[in-house]
Amino acid sequence: ASMAKFDAALDGSGNVTAFKARVVCGSSQKSSTDGIYNSLYSFPAQLVEFVADTVEVPLGSWRSVGNSQNCFFMESFIDELAAKAGQDPIAFRRKLLNEGNSPSTNQQRALTMLDRLVTESGWDTPVPAGRARGVAISMSFGDTVVGEVVELSGDATTGWKIWKVTVVIDPGSVINPDTVKAQVEGAIIMGLGAAMYGAQTFTAGAPNKRNFDTYRMIKMREAPVAINTVIIESGAALGGIGEPGLPPIAPAVGNAIFTLTTSRLRSMPLAPTSSTPVTQPPSISSVSPSSGPVGSTVVISGSNMSGATSVSFNGVNASSYTVVSGSSITVTVPAGAQTGKVVVRTPSGTAESPNSFTVTAPRISGISPSTGPVGTVVTISGSLFTGATAVQFNGVSATSFTVVSASTIQA
Repeated sequence: ASMAKFDAALDGSGNVTAFKARVVCGSSQKSSTDGIYNSLYSFPAQLVEFVADTVEVPLGSWRSVGNSQNCFFMESFIDELAAKAGQDPIAFRRKLLNEGNSPSTNQQRALTMLDRLVTESGWDTPVPAGRARGVAISMSFGDTVVGEVVELSGDATTGWKIWKVTVVIDPGSVINPDTVKAQVEGAIIMGLGAAMYGAQTFTAGAPNKRNFDTYRMIKMREAPVAINTVIIESGAALGGIGEPGLPPIAPAVGNAIFTLTTSRLRSMPLAPTSSTPVTQPPSISSVSPSSGPVGSTVVISGSNMSGATSVSFNGVNASSYTVVSGSSITVTVPAGAQTGKVVVRTPSGTAESPNSFTVTAPRISGISPSTGPVGTVVTISGSLFTGATAVQFNGVSATSFTVVSASTIQA
Protein backbone atom coordinates (compact mmCIF):
# COMPACT_ATOMS: atom_id res chain seq x y z
CA ALA A 1 0.00 0.00 0.00
CA SER A 2 1.30 3.44 -0.92
CA MET A 3 0.05 7.02 -1.02
CA ALA A 4 1.63 10.17 -2.39
CA LYS A 5 1.12 13.93 -2.33
CA PHE A 6 2.34 16.05 -5.23
CA ASP A 7 2.80 19.81 -5.56
CA ALA A 8 4.11 21.89 -8.44
CA ALA A 9 4.37 25.51 -9.54
CA LEU A 10 3.69 26.74 -13.07
CA ASP A 11 4.76 30.07 -14.53
CA GLY A 12 2.62 32.21 -16.82
CA SER A 13 3.66 30.17 -19.86
CA GLY A 14 2.67 26.85 -18.31
CA ASN A 15 6.26 25.79 -17.53
CA VAL A 16 6.95 23.81 -14.36
CA THR A 17 9.22 25.87 -12.07
CA ALA A 18 9.16 23.62 -8.99
CA PHE A 19 8.16 20.04 -8.20
CA LYS A 20 7.62 18.28 -4.87
CA ALA A 21 6.50 14.75 -4.04
CA ARG A 22 6.05 12.98 -0.72
CA VAL A 23 5.53 9.22 -0.70
CA VAL A 24 4.15 7.26 2.27
CA CYS A 25 4.68 3.53 2.01
CA GLY A 26 4.91 0.51 4.28
CA SER A 27 8.40 -0.23 3.07
CA SER A 28 11.76 1.36 3.73
CA GLN A 29 13.32 0.22 0.47
CA LYS A 30 14.84 2.72 -1.93
CA SER A 31 12.44 1.42 -4.56
CA SER A 32 9.58 3.10 -2.67
CA THR A 33 10.31 6.28 -4.65
CA ASP A 34 11.50 4.66 -7.89
CA GLY A 35 10.09 6.40 -10.93
CA ILE A 36 9.76 9.71 -9.07
CA TYR A 37 13.18 10.73 -7.76
CA ASN A 38 14.83 9.27 -10.87
CA SER A 39 12.19 10.11 -13.48
CA LEU A 40 12.99 11.19 -17.03
CA TYR A 41 11.79 14.74 -16.40
CA SER A 42 13.87 17.81 -15.57
CA PHE A 43 12.56 20.34 -13.04
CA PRO A 44 14.35 23.58 -12.08
CA ALA A 45 13.71 22.71 -8.44
CA GLN A 46 12.80 19.25 -7.16
CA LEU A 47 12.18 17.70 -3.76
CA VAL A 48 11.18 14.05 -3.28
CA GLU A 49 10.45 12.87 0.26
CA PHE A 50 9.76 9.44 1.70
CA VAL A 51 7.91 8.51 4.89
CA ALA A 52 8.00 4.91 6.10
CA ASP A 53 4.68 3.79 7.52
CA THR A 54 4.08 0.91 9.91
CA VAL A 55 1.90 -1.70 8.21
CA GLU A 56 0.88 -4.83 10.10
CA VAL A 57 0.30 -6.79 6.91
CA PRO A 58 3.43 -8.46 5.47
CA LEU A 59 4.50 -6.81 2.21
CA GLY A 60 6.48 -8.06 -0.76
CA SER A 61 7.69 -6.82 -4.11
CA TRP A 62 5.29 -6.96 -7.04
CA ARG A 63 6.00 -6.90 -10.77
CA SER A 64 7.77 -3.55 -11.44
CA VAL A 65 8.14 -2.96 -7.65
CA GLY A 66 7.97 0.76 -6.76
CA ASN A 67 7.52 1.84 -10.35
CA SER A 68 4.06 0.25 -10.48
CA GLN A 69 2.26 2.65 -8.14
CA ASN A 70 4.71 5.52 -8.56
CA CYS A 71 4.23 5.71 -12.31
CA PHE A 72 0.49 5.98 -11.68
CA PHE A 73 1.12 8.83 -9.23
CA MET A 74 3.68 10.59 -11.41
CA GLU A 75 2.07 10.31 -14.84
CA SER A 76 -1.40 11.15 -13.53
CA PHE A 77 0.04 14.28 -11.94
CA ILE A 78 2.01 15.26 -15.07
CA ASP A 79 -1.19 14.90 -17.09
CA GLU A 80 -3.03 17.03 -14.56
CA LEU A 81 -0.35 19.72 -14.89
CA ALA A 82 -0.69 19.62 -18.68
CA ALA A 83 -4.45 20.15 -18.36
CA LYS A 84 -3.88 23.02 -15.92
CA ALA A 85 -1.44 24.60 -18.37
CA GLY A 86 -3.89 24.08 -21.24
CA GLN A 87 -1.33 22.07 -23.23
CA ASP A 88 -1.38 18.80 -25.15
CA PRO A 89 -0.23 16.00 -22.79
CA ILE A 90 2.56 14.81 -25.10
CA ALA A 91 3.71 18.33 -25.99
CA PHE A 92 3.86 19.12 -22.26
CA ARG A 93 6.01 16.06 -21.60
CA ARG A 94 8.36 17.02 -24.43
CA LYS A 95 9.16 20.26 -22.63
CA LEU A 96 9.94 18.38 -19.42
CA LEU A 97 12.27 16.16 -21.46
CA ASN A 98 14.26 19.26 -22.49
CA GLU A 99 13.31 19.02 -26.15
CA GLY A 100 15.52 21.47 -28.02
CA ASN A 101 17.43 22.28 -24.84
CA SER A 102 20.29 19.76 -24.62
CA PRO A 103 18.33 16.69 -23.45
CA SER A 104 20.25 13.91 -21.75
CA THR A 105 20.86 10.66 -23.61
CA ASN A 106 17.89 8.97 -21.98
CA GLN A 107 15.69 12.02 -22.50
CA GLN A 108 16.55 11.97 -26.19
CA ARG A 109 15.62 8.29 -26.31
CA ALA A 110 12.29 9.22 -24.71
CA LEU A 111 11.72 12.01 -27.25
CA THR A 112 12.40 9.58 -30.11
CA MET A 113 10.01 7.13 -28.49
CA LEU A 114 7.30 9.81 -28.26
CA ASP A 115 7.72 10.65 -31.96
CA ARG A 116 7.00 7.03 -32.83
CA LEU A 117 4.20 6.77 -30.26
CA VAL A 118 2.38 9.74 -31.78
CA THR A 119 2.55 8.14 -35.23
CA GLU A 120 1.66 4.58 -34.21
CA SER A 121 -1.25 5.55 -31.94
CA GLY A 122 -2.71 8.18 -34.25
CA TRP A 123 -2.44 10.66 -31.38
CA ASP A 124 -2.99 13.67 -33.63
CA THR A 125 -5.99 12.13 -35.42
CA PRO A 126 -9.65 12.23 -34.29
CA VAL A 127 -10.90 9.33 -32.18
CA PRO A 128 -14.19 7.56 -32.94
CA ALA A 129 -17.22 9.06 -31.24
CA GLY A 130 -17.46 8.15 -27.56
CA ARG A 131 -13.77 7.30 -27.19
CA ALA A 132 -10.69 9.06 -25.82
CA ARG A 133 -6.94 8.52 -25.59
CA GLY A 134 -4.55 8.78 -22.66
CA VAL A 135 -0.75 8.60 -22.51
CA ALA A 136 1.90 7.69 -19.95
CA ILE A 137 5.66 7.11 -20.14
CA SER A 138 8.35 5.77 -17.85
CA MET A 139 11.94 4.57 -17.61
CA SER A 140 12.82 1.65 -15.37
CA PHE A 141 14.87 -1.52 -14.92
CA GLY A 142 18.10 -0.94 -16.76
CA ASP A 143 16.91 2.34 -18.32
CA THR A 144 14.29 0.77 -20.58
CA VAL A 145 12.17 3.61 -21.96
CA VAL A 146 8.50 2.92 -22.71
CA GLY A 147 5.40 4.89 -23.65
CA GLU A 148 1.80 3.69 -23.89
CA VAL A 149 -1.35 5.22 -25.37
CA VAL A 150 -4.73 3.76 -24.37
CA GLU A 151 -7.90 4.28 -26.40
CA LEU A 152 -11.09 3.54 -24.45
CA SER A 153 -14.79 4.23 -24.12
CA GLY A 154 -17.41 3.78 -21.41
CA ASP A 155 -18.52 5.56 -18.27
CA ALA A 156 -18.34 5.28 -14.49
CA THR A 157 -21.55 3.23 -14.39
CA THR A 158 -21.09 0.62 -17.10
CA GLY A 159 -17.29 0.46 -16.89
CA TRP A 160 -14.48 0.97 -19.38
CA LYS A 161 -13.83 -0.75 -22.70
CA ILE A 162 -10.17 -0.79 -23.79
CA TRP A 163 -10.14 -0.74 -27.57
CA LYS A 164 -6.44 -0.36 -28.22
CA VAL A 165 -3.12 -0.08 -26.39
CA THR A 166 -0.20 1.23 -28.41
CA VAL A 167 3.23 0.57 -26.91
CA VAL A 168 6.60 1.90 -28.05
CA ILE A 169 9.49 0.48 -26.08
CA ASP A 170 13.25 1.08 -26.24
CA PRO A 171 15.13 -1.52 -24.19
CA GLY A 172 18.41 -0.44 -25.74
CA SER A 173 19.25 -3.62 -27.58
CA VAL A 174 17.04 -6.61 -28.38
CA ILE A 175 17.96 -10.28 -28.57
CA ASN A 176 14.54 -11.83 -29.19
CA PRO A 177 11.75 -9.49 -30.41
CA ASP A 178 9.04 -12.11 -29.78
CA THR A 179 10.06 -12.27 -26.12
CA VAL A 180 9.83 -8.48 -25.88
CA LYS A 181 6.29 -8.46 -27.28
CA ALA A 182 5.18 -11.36 -25.08
CA GLN A 183 6.53 -9.69 -21.93
CA VAL A 184 4.96 -6.33 -22.80
CA GLU A 185 1.55 -7.85 -23.54
CA GLY A 186 1.63 -9.91 -20.35
CA ALA A 187 2.66 -6.86 -18.31
CA ILE A 188 -0.23 -4.84 -19.74
CA ILE A 189 -2.81 -7.51 -18.90
CA MET A 190 -1.40 -7.90 -15.39
CA GLY A 191 -1.24 -4.14 -14.90
CA LEU A 192 -4.82 -3.68 -16.12
CA GLY A 193 -6.06 -6.29 -13.66
CA ALA A 194 -4.42 -4.46 -10.78
CA ALA A 195 -5.52 -1.04 -12.01
CA MET A 196 -9.14 -2.07 -12.44
CA TYR A 197 -9.79 -4.57 -9.66
CA GLY A 198 -6.70 -4.91 -7.47
CA ALA A 199 -8.17 -3.71 -4.16
CA GLN A 200 -7.78 -5.84 -1.04
CA THR A 201 -9.51 -5.31 2.30
CA PHE A 202 -8.85 -6.86 5.68
CA THR A 203 -10.90 -7.86 8.69
CA ALA A 204 -9.11 -8.51 11.98
CA GLY A 205 -5.86 -8.75 10.06
CA ALA A 206 -7.11 -11.38 7.59
CA PRO A 207 -7.65 -10.68 3.87
CA ASN A 208 -11.28 -10.72 2.76
CA LYS A 209 -10.43 -11.80 -0.79
CA ARG A 210 -8.63 -15.11 -0.53
CA ASN A 211 -9.11 -16.71 -3.94
CA PHE A 212 -10.03 -15.89 -7.51
CA ASP A 213 -13.75 -16.26 -6.88
CA THR A 214 -13.63 -12.97 -4.94
CA TYR A 215 -10.40 -11.35 -6.17
CA ARG A 216 -11.21 -10.02 -9.65
CA MET A 217 -8.86 -10.54 -12.57
CA ILE A 218 -9.08 -9.22 -16.12
CA LYS A 219 -11.19 -11.58 -18.22
CA MET A 220 -10.79 -12.28 -21.91
CA ARG A 221 -13.71 -10.04 -22.89
CA GLU A 222 -12.19 -7.22 -20.81
CA ALA A 223 -8.75 -7.42 -22.38
CA PRO A 224 -7.78 -4.76 -24.93
CA VAL A 225 -9.19 -5.47 -28.37
CA ALA A 226 -5.70 -4.81 -29.76
CA ILE A 227 -2.20 -4.36 -28.34
CA ASN A 228 0.34 -2.98 -30.80
CA THR A 229 3.94 -3.22 -29.59
CA VAL A 230 6.64 -1.31 -31.48
CA ILE A 231 10.30 -1.92 -30.59
CA ILE A 232 13.05 0.68 -30.94
CA GLU A 233 16.67 -0.44 -30.77
CA SER A 234 18.62 2.67 -29.83
CA GLY A 235 21.87 0.82 -29.29
CA ALA A 236 21.94 1.65 -25.58
CA ALA A 237 22.96 -0.99 -23.05
CA LEU A 238 20.67 -4.00 -22.77
CA GLY A 239 17.76 -3.05 -20.50
CA GLY A 240 15.08 -5.00 -18.67
CA ILE A 241 11.93 -6.22 -20.40
CA GLY A 242 9.93 -8.32 -17.90
CA GLU A 243 8.66 -5.34 -15.88
CA PRO A 244 8.86 -2.00 -17.79
CA GLY A 245 5.65 -2.61 -19.78
CA LEU A 246 3.50 -2.59 -16.64
CA PRO A 247 3.92 0.86 -14.97
CA PRO A 248 2.44 3.11 -17.72
CA ILE A 249 -0.81 1.19 -18.27
CA ALA A 250 -2.69 2.38 -15.16
CA PRO A 251 -1.97 6.10 -15.64
CA ALA A 252 -2.62 5.85 -19.39
CA VAL A 253 -6.07 4.43 -18.60
CA GLY A 254 -6.71 7.07 -15.94
CA ASN A 255 -5.61 9.87 -18.26
CA ALA A 256 -7.88 8.57 -21.04
CA ILE A 257 -10.79 8.49 -18.58
CA PHE A 258 -10.07 12.13 -17.70
CA THR A 259 -10.06 13.13 -21.38
CA LEU A 260 -13.35 11.31 -21.91
CA THR A 261 -15.19 12.43 -18.77
CA THR A 262 -13.16 15.36 -17.27
CA SER A 263 -13.16 13.33 -14.04
CA ARG A 264 -9.68 12.78 -12.58
CA LEU A 265 -9.23 9.41 -10.84
CA ARG A 266 -6.45 9.71 -8.26
CA SER A 267 -6.68 6.27 -6.73
CA MET A 268 -7.01 2.67 -7.85
CA PRO A 269 -8.96 0.53 -8.59
CA LEU A 270 -10.28 2.47 -11.58
CA ALA A 271 -13.27 0.23 -12.40
CA PRO A 272 -16.66 1.01 -10.81
CA THR A 273 -17.30 -0.96 -7.64
CA SER A 274 -19.55 -3.91 -8.48
CA SER A 275 -20.01 -7.50 -7.40
CA THR A 276 -20.45 -8.54 -11.03
CA PRO A 277 -18.41 -7.73 -14.12
CA VAL A 278 -19.32 -4.32 -15.52
CA THR A 279 -18.26 -4.99 -19.09
CA GLN A 280 -20.72 -7.75 -20.01
CA PRO A 281 -21.68 -7.56 -23.70
CA PRO A 282 -25.38 -6.89 -24.43
CA SER A 283 -27.85 -9.52 -25.59
CA ILE A 284 -31.34 -9.32 -27.16
CA SER A 285 -33.98 -11.90 -26.24
CA SER A 286 -36.96 -10.45 -28.10
CA VAL A 287 -38.36 -7.55 -30.12
CA SER A 288 -42.04 -6.72 -29.63
CA PRO A 289 -44.01 -6.38 -31.76
CA SER A 290 -42.13 -8.34 -34.39
CA SER A 291 -43.45 -6.16 -37.22
CA GLY A 292 -44.63 -2.62 -37.72
CA PRO A 293 -44.42 0.45 -39.94
CA VAL A 294 -41.93 3.31 -39.87
CA GLY A 295 -42.69 5.51 -36.85
CA SER A 296 -44.10 2.73 -34.70
CA THR A 297 -42.75 2.04 -31.21
CA VAL A 298 -40.88 -1.19 -30.55
CA VAL A 299 -39.73 -2.67 -27.22
CA ILE A 300 -36.38 -4.49 -27.23
CA SER A 301 -35.89 -6.91 -24.33
CA GLY A 302 -32.58 -8.41 -23.28
CA SER A 303 -29.72 -7.77 -20.86
CA ASN A 304 -26.69 -5.51 -20.33
CA MET A 305 -28.09 -2.81 -22.61
CA SER A 306 -27.33 0.12 -20.28
CA GLY A 307 -25.22 2.72 -22.03
CA ALA A 308 -26.48 1.76 -25.50
CA THR A 309 -24.81 3.99 -28.08
CA SER A 310 -26.99 3.06 -31.06
CA VAL A 311 -30.01 1.01 -32.14
CA SER A 312 -30.41 0.09 -35.79
CA PHE A 313 -32.89 -1.73 -38.04
CA ASN A 314 -31.09 -3.65 -40.77
CA GLY A 315 -28.29 -1.08 -40.74
CA VAL A 316 -30.45 2.05 -40.43
CA ASN A 317 -29.84 3.88 -37.15
CA ALA A 318 -32.82 4.94 -35.08
CA SER A 319 -32.77 8.65 -34.23
CA SER A 320 -35.02 8.17 -31.20
CA TYR A 321 -34.71 5.52 -28.51
CA THR A 322 -34.86 5.33 -24.71
CA VAL A 323 -32.86 2.99 -22.50
CA VAL A 324 -35.51 2.16 -19.93
CA SER A 325 -33.18 -0.19 -18.06
CA GLY A 326 -30.37 -2.62 -18.71
CA SER A 327 -33.01 -5.09 -19.90
CA SER A 328 -35.33 -2.86 -21.92
CA ILE A 329 -35.11 -0.28 -24.71
CA THR A 330 -38.01 1.48 -26.45
CA VAL A 331 -37.26 2.67 -29.97
CA THR A 332 -39.07 4.34 -32.86
CA VAL A 333 -38.69 2.53 -36.20
CA PRO A 334 -36.66 5.00 -38.30
CA ALA A 335 -37.49 6.28 -41.76
CA GLY A 336 -35.80 4.15 -44.39
CA ALA A 337 -35.81 1.04 -42.22
CA GLN A 338 -36.23 -2.25 -44.00
CA THR A 339 -36.98 -5.77 -42.80
CA GLY A 340 -33.98 -7.28 -41.02
CA LYS A 341 -32.21 -7.79 -37.69
CA VAL A 342 -32.34 -5.23 -34.90
CA VAL A 343 -28.89 -4.38 -33.50
CA VAL A 344 -28.01 -2.73 -30.17
CA ARG A 345 -24.49 -1.42 -29.60
CA THR A 346 -22.94 -0.57 -26.21
CA PRO A 347 -19.34 0.22 -25.19
CA SER A 348 -19.04 -3.47 -24.25
CA GLY A 349 -20.16 -5.03 -27.52
CA THR A 350 -22.94 -5.60 -30.04
CA ALA A 351 -26.16 -7.63 -29.82
CA GLU A 352 -28.35 -8.82 -32.69
CA SER A 353 -32.00 -9.82 -32.41
CA PRO A 354 -32.64 -13.57 -32.78
CA ASN A 355 -35.35 -12.90 -35.40
CA SER A 356 -35.86 -10.28 -38.09
CA PHE A 357 -38.17 -7.33 -37.54
CA THR A 358 -40.60 -6.93 -40.43
CA VAL A 359 -41.14 -3.35 -41.56
CA THR A 360 -44.67 -3.24 -42.94
CA ALA A 361 -45.31 -1.02 -45.98
CA PRO A 362 -48.08 1.60 -46.18
CA ARG A 363 -51.20 0.86 -48.24
CA ILE A 364 -53.56 3.24 -50.10
CA SER A 365 -57.25 2.36 -50.24
CA GLY A 366 -58.62 5.53 -51.81
CA ILE A 367 -57.95 9.06 -53.13
CA SER A 368 -60.57 11.79 -52.92
CA PRO A 369 -61.30 13.57 -55.16
CA SER A 370 -60.05 11.40 -57.99
CA THR A 371 -59.51 14.37 -60.32
CA GLY A 372 -58.54 18.01 -59.99
CA PRO A 373 -56.18 20.77 -61.14
CA VAL A 374 -52.73 21.61 -59.72
CA GLY A 375 -53.21 23.05 -56.24
CA THR A 376 -56.15 20.86 -55.36
CA VAL A 377 -56.05 19.36 -51.84
CA VAL A 378 -56.35 15.59 -52.04
CA THR A 379 -57.18 13.25 -49.17
CA ILE A 380 -55.35 9.93 -49.29
CA SER A 381 -56.88 7.11 -47.24
CA GLY A 382 -55.16 3.89 -46.26
CA SER A 383 -53.00 2.51 -43.48
CA LEU A 384 -49.50 2.72 -41.97
CA PHE A 385 -48.89 6.31 -43.13
CA THR A 386 -47.08 7.37 -39.93
CA GLY A 387 -43.61 8.66 -40.74
CA ALA A 388 -44.34 9.25 -44.44
CA THR A 389 -41.34 10.97 -46.06
CA ALA A 390 -42.79 11.72 -49.50
CA VAL A 391 -46.02 11.85 -51.50
CA GLN A 392 -45.80 11.74 -55.30
CA PHE A 393 -48.18 12.19 -58.25
CA ASN A 394 -46.91 10.05 -61.12
CA GLY A 395 -43.30 10.57 -59.98
CA VAL A 396 -43.62 14.28 -59.09
CA SER A 397 -43.17 14.95 -55.37
CA ALA A 398 -45.73 17.06 -53.58
CA THR A 399 -44.13 20.11 -51.98
CA SER A 400 -46.70 20.11 -49.19
CA PHE A 401 -48.44 17.28 -47.39
CA THR A 402 -49.75 16.57 -43.91
CA VAL A 403 -49.91 13.19 -42.15
CA VAL A 404 -53.24 13.62 -40.40
CA SER A 405 -53.16 10.13 -38.93
CA ALA A 406 -51.84 6.67 -39.67
CA SER A 407 -54.75 6.27 -42.11
CA THR A 408 -55.02 9.76 -43.63
CA ILE A 409 -52.75 12.11 -45.56
CA GLN A 410 -53.68 15.42 -47.13
CA ALA A 411 -51.51 16.55 -50.04
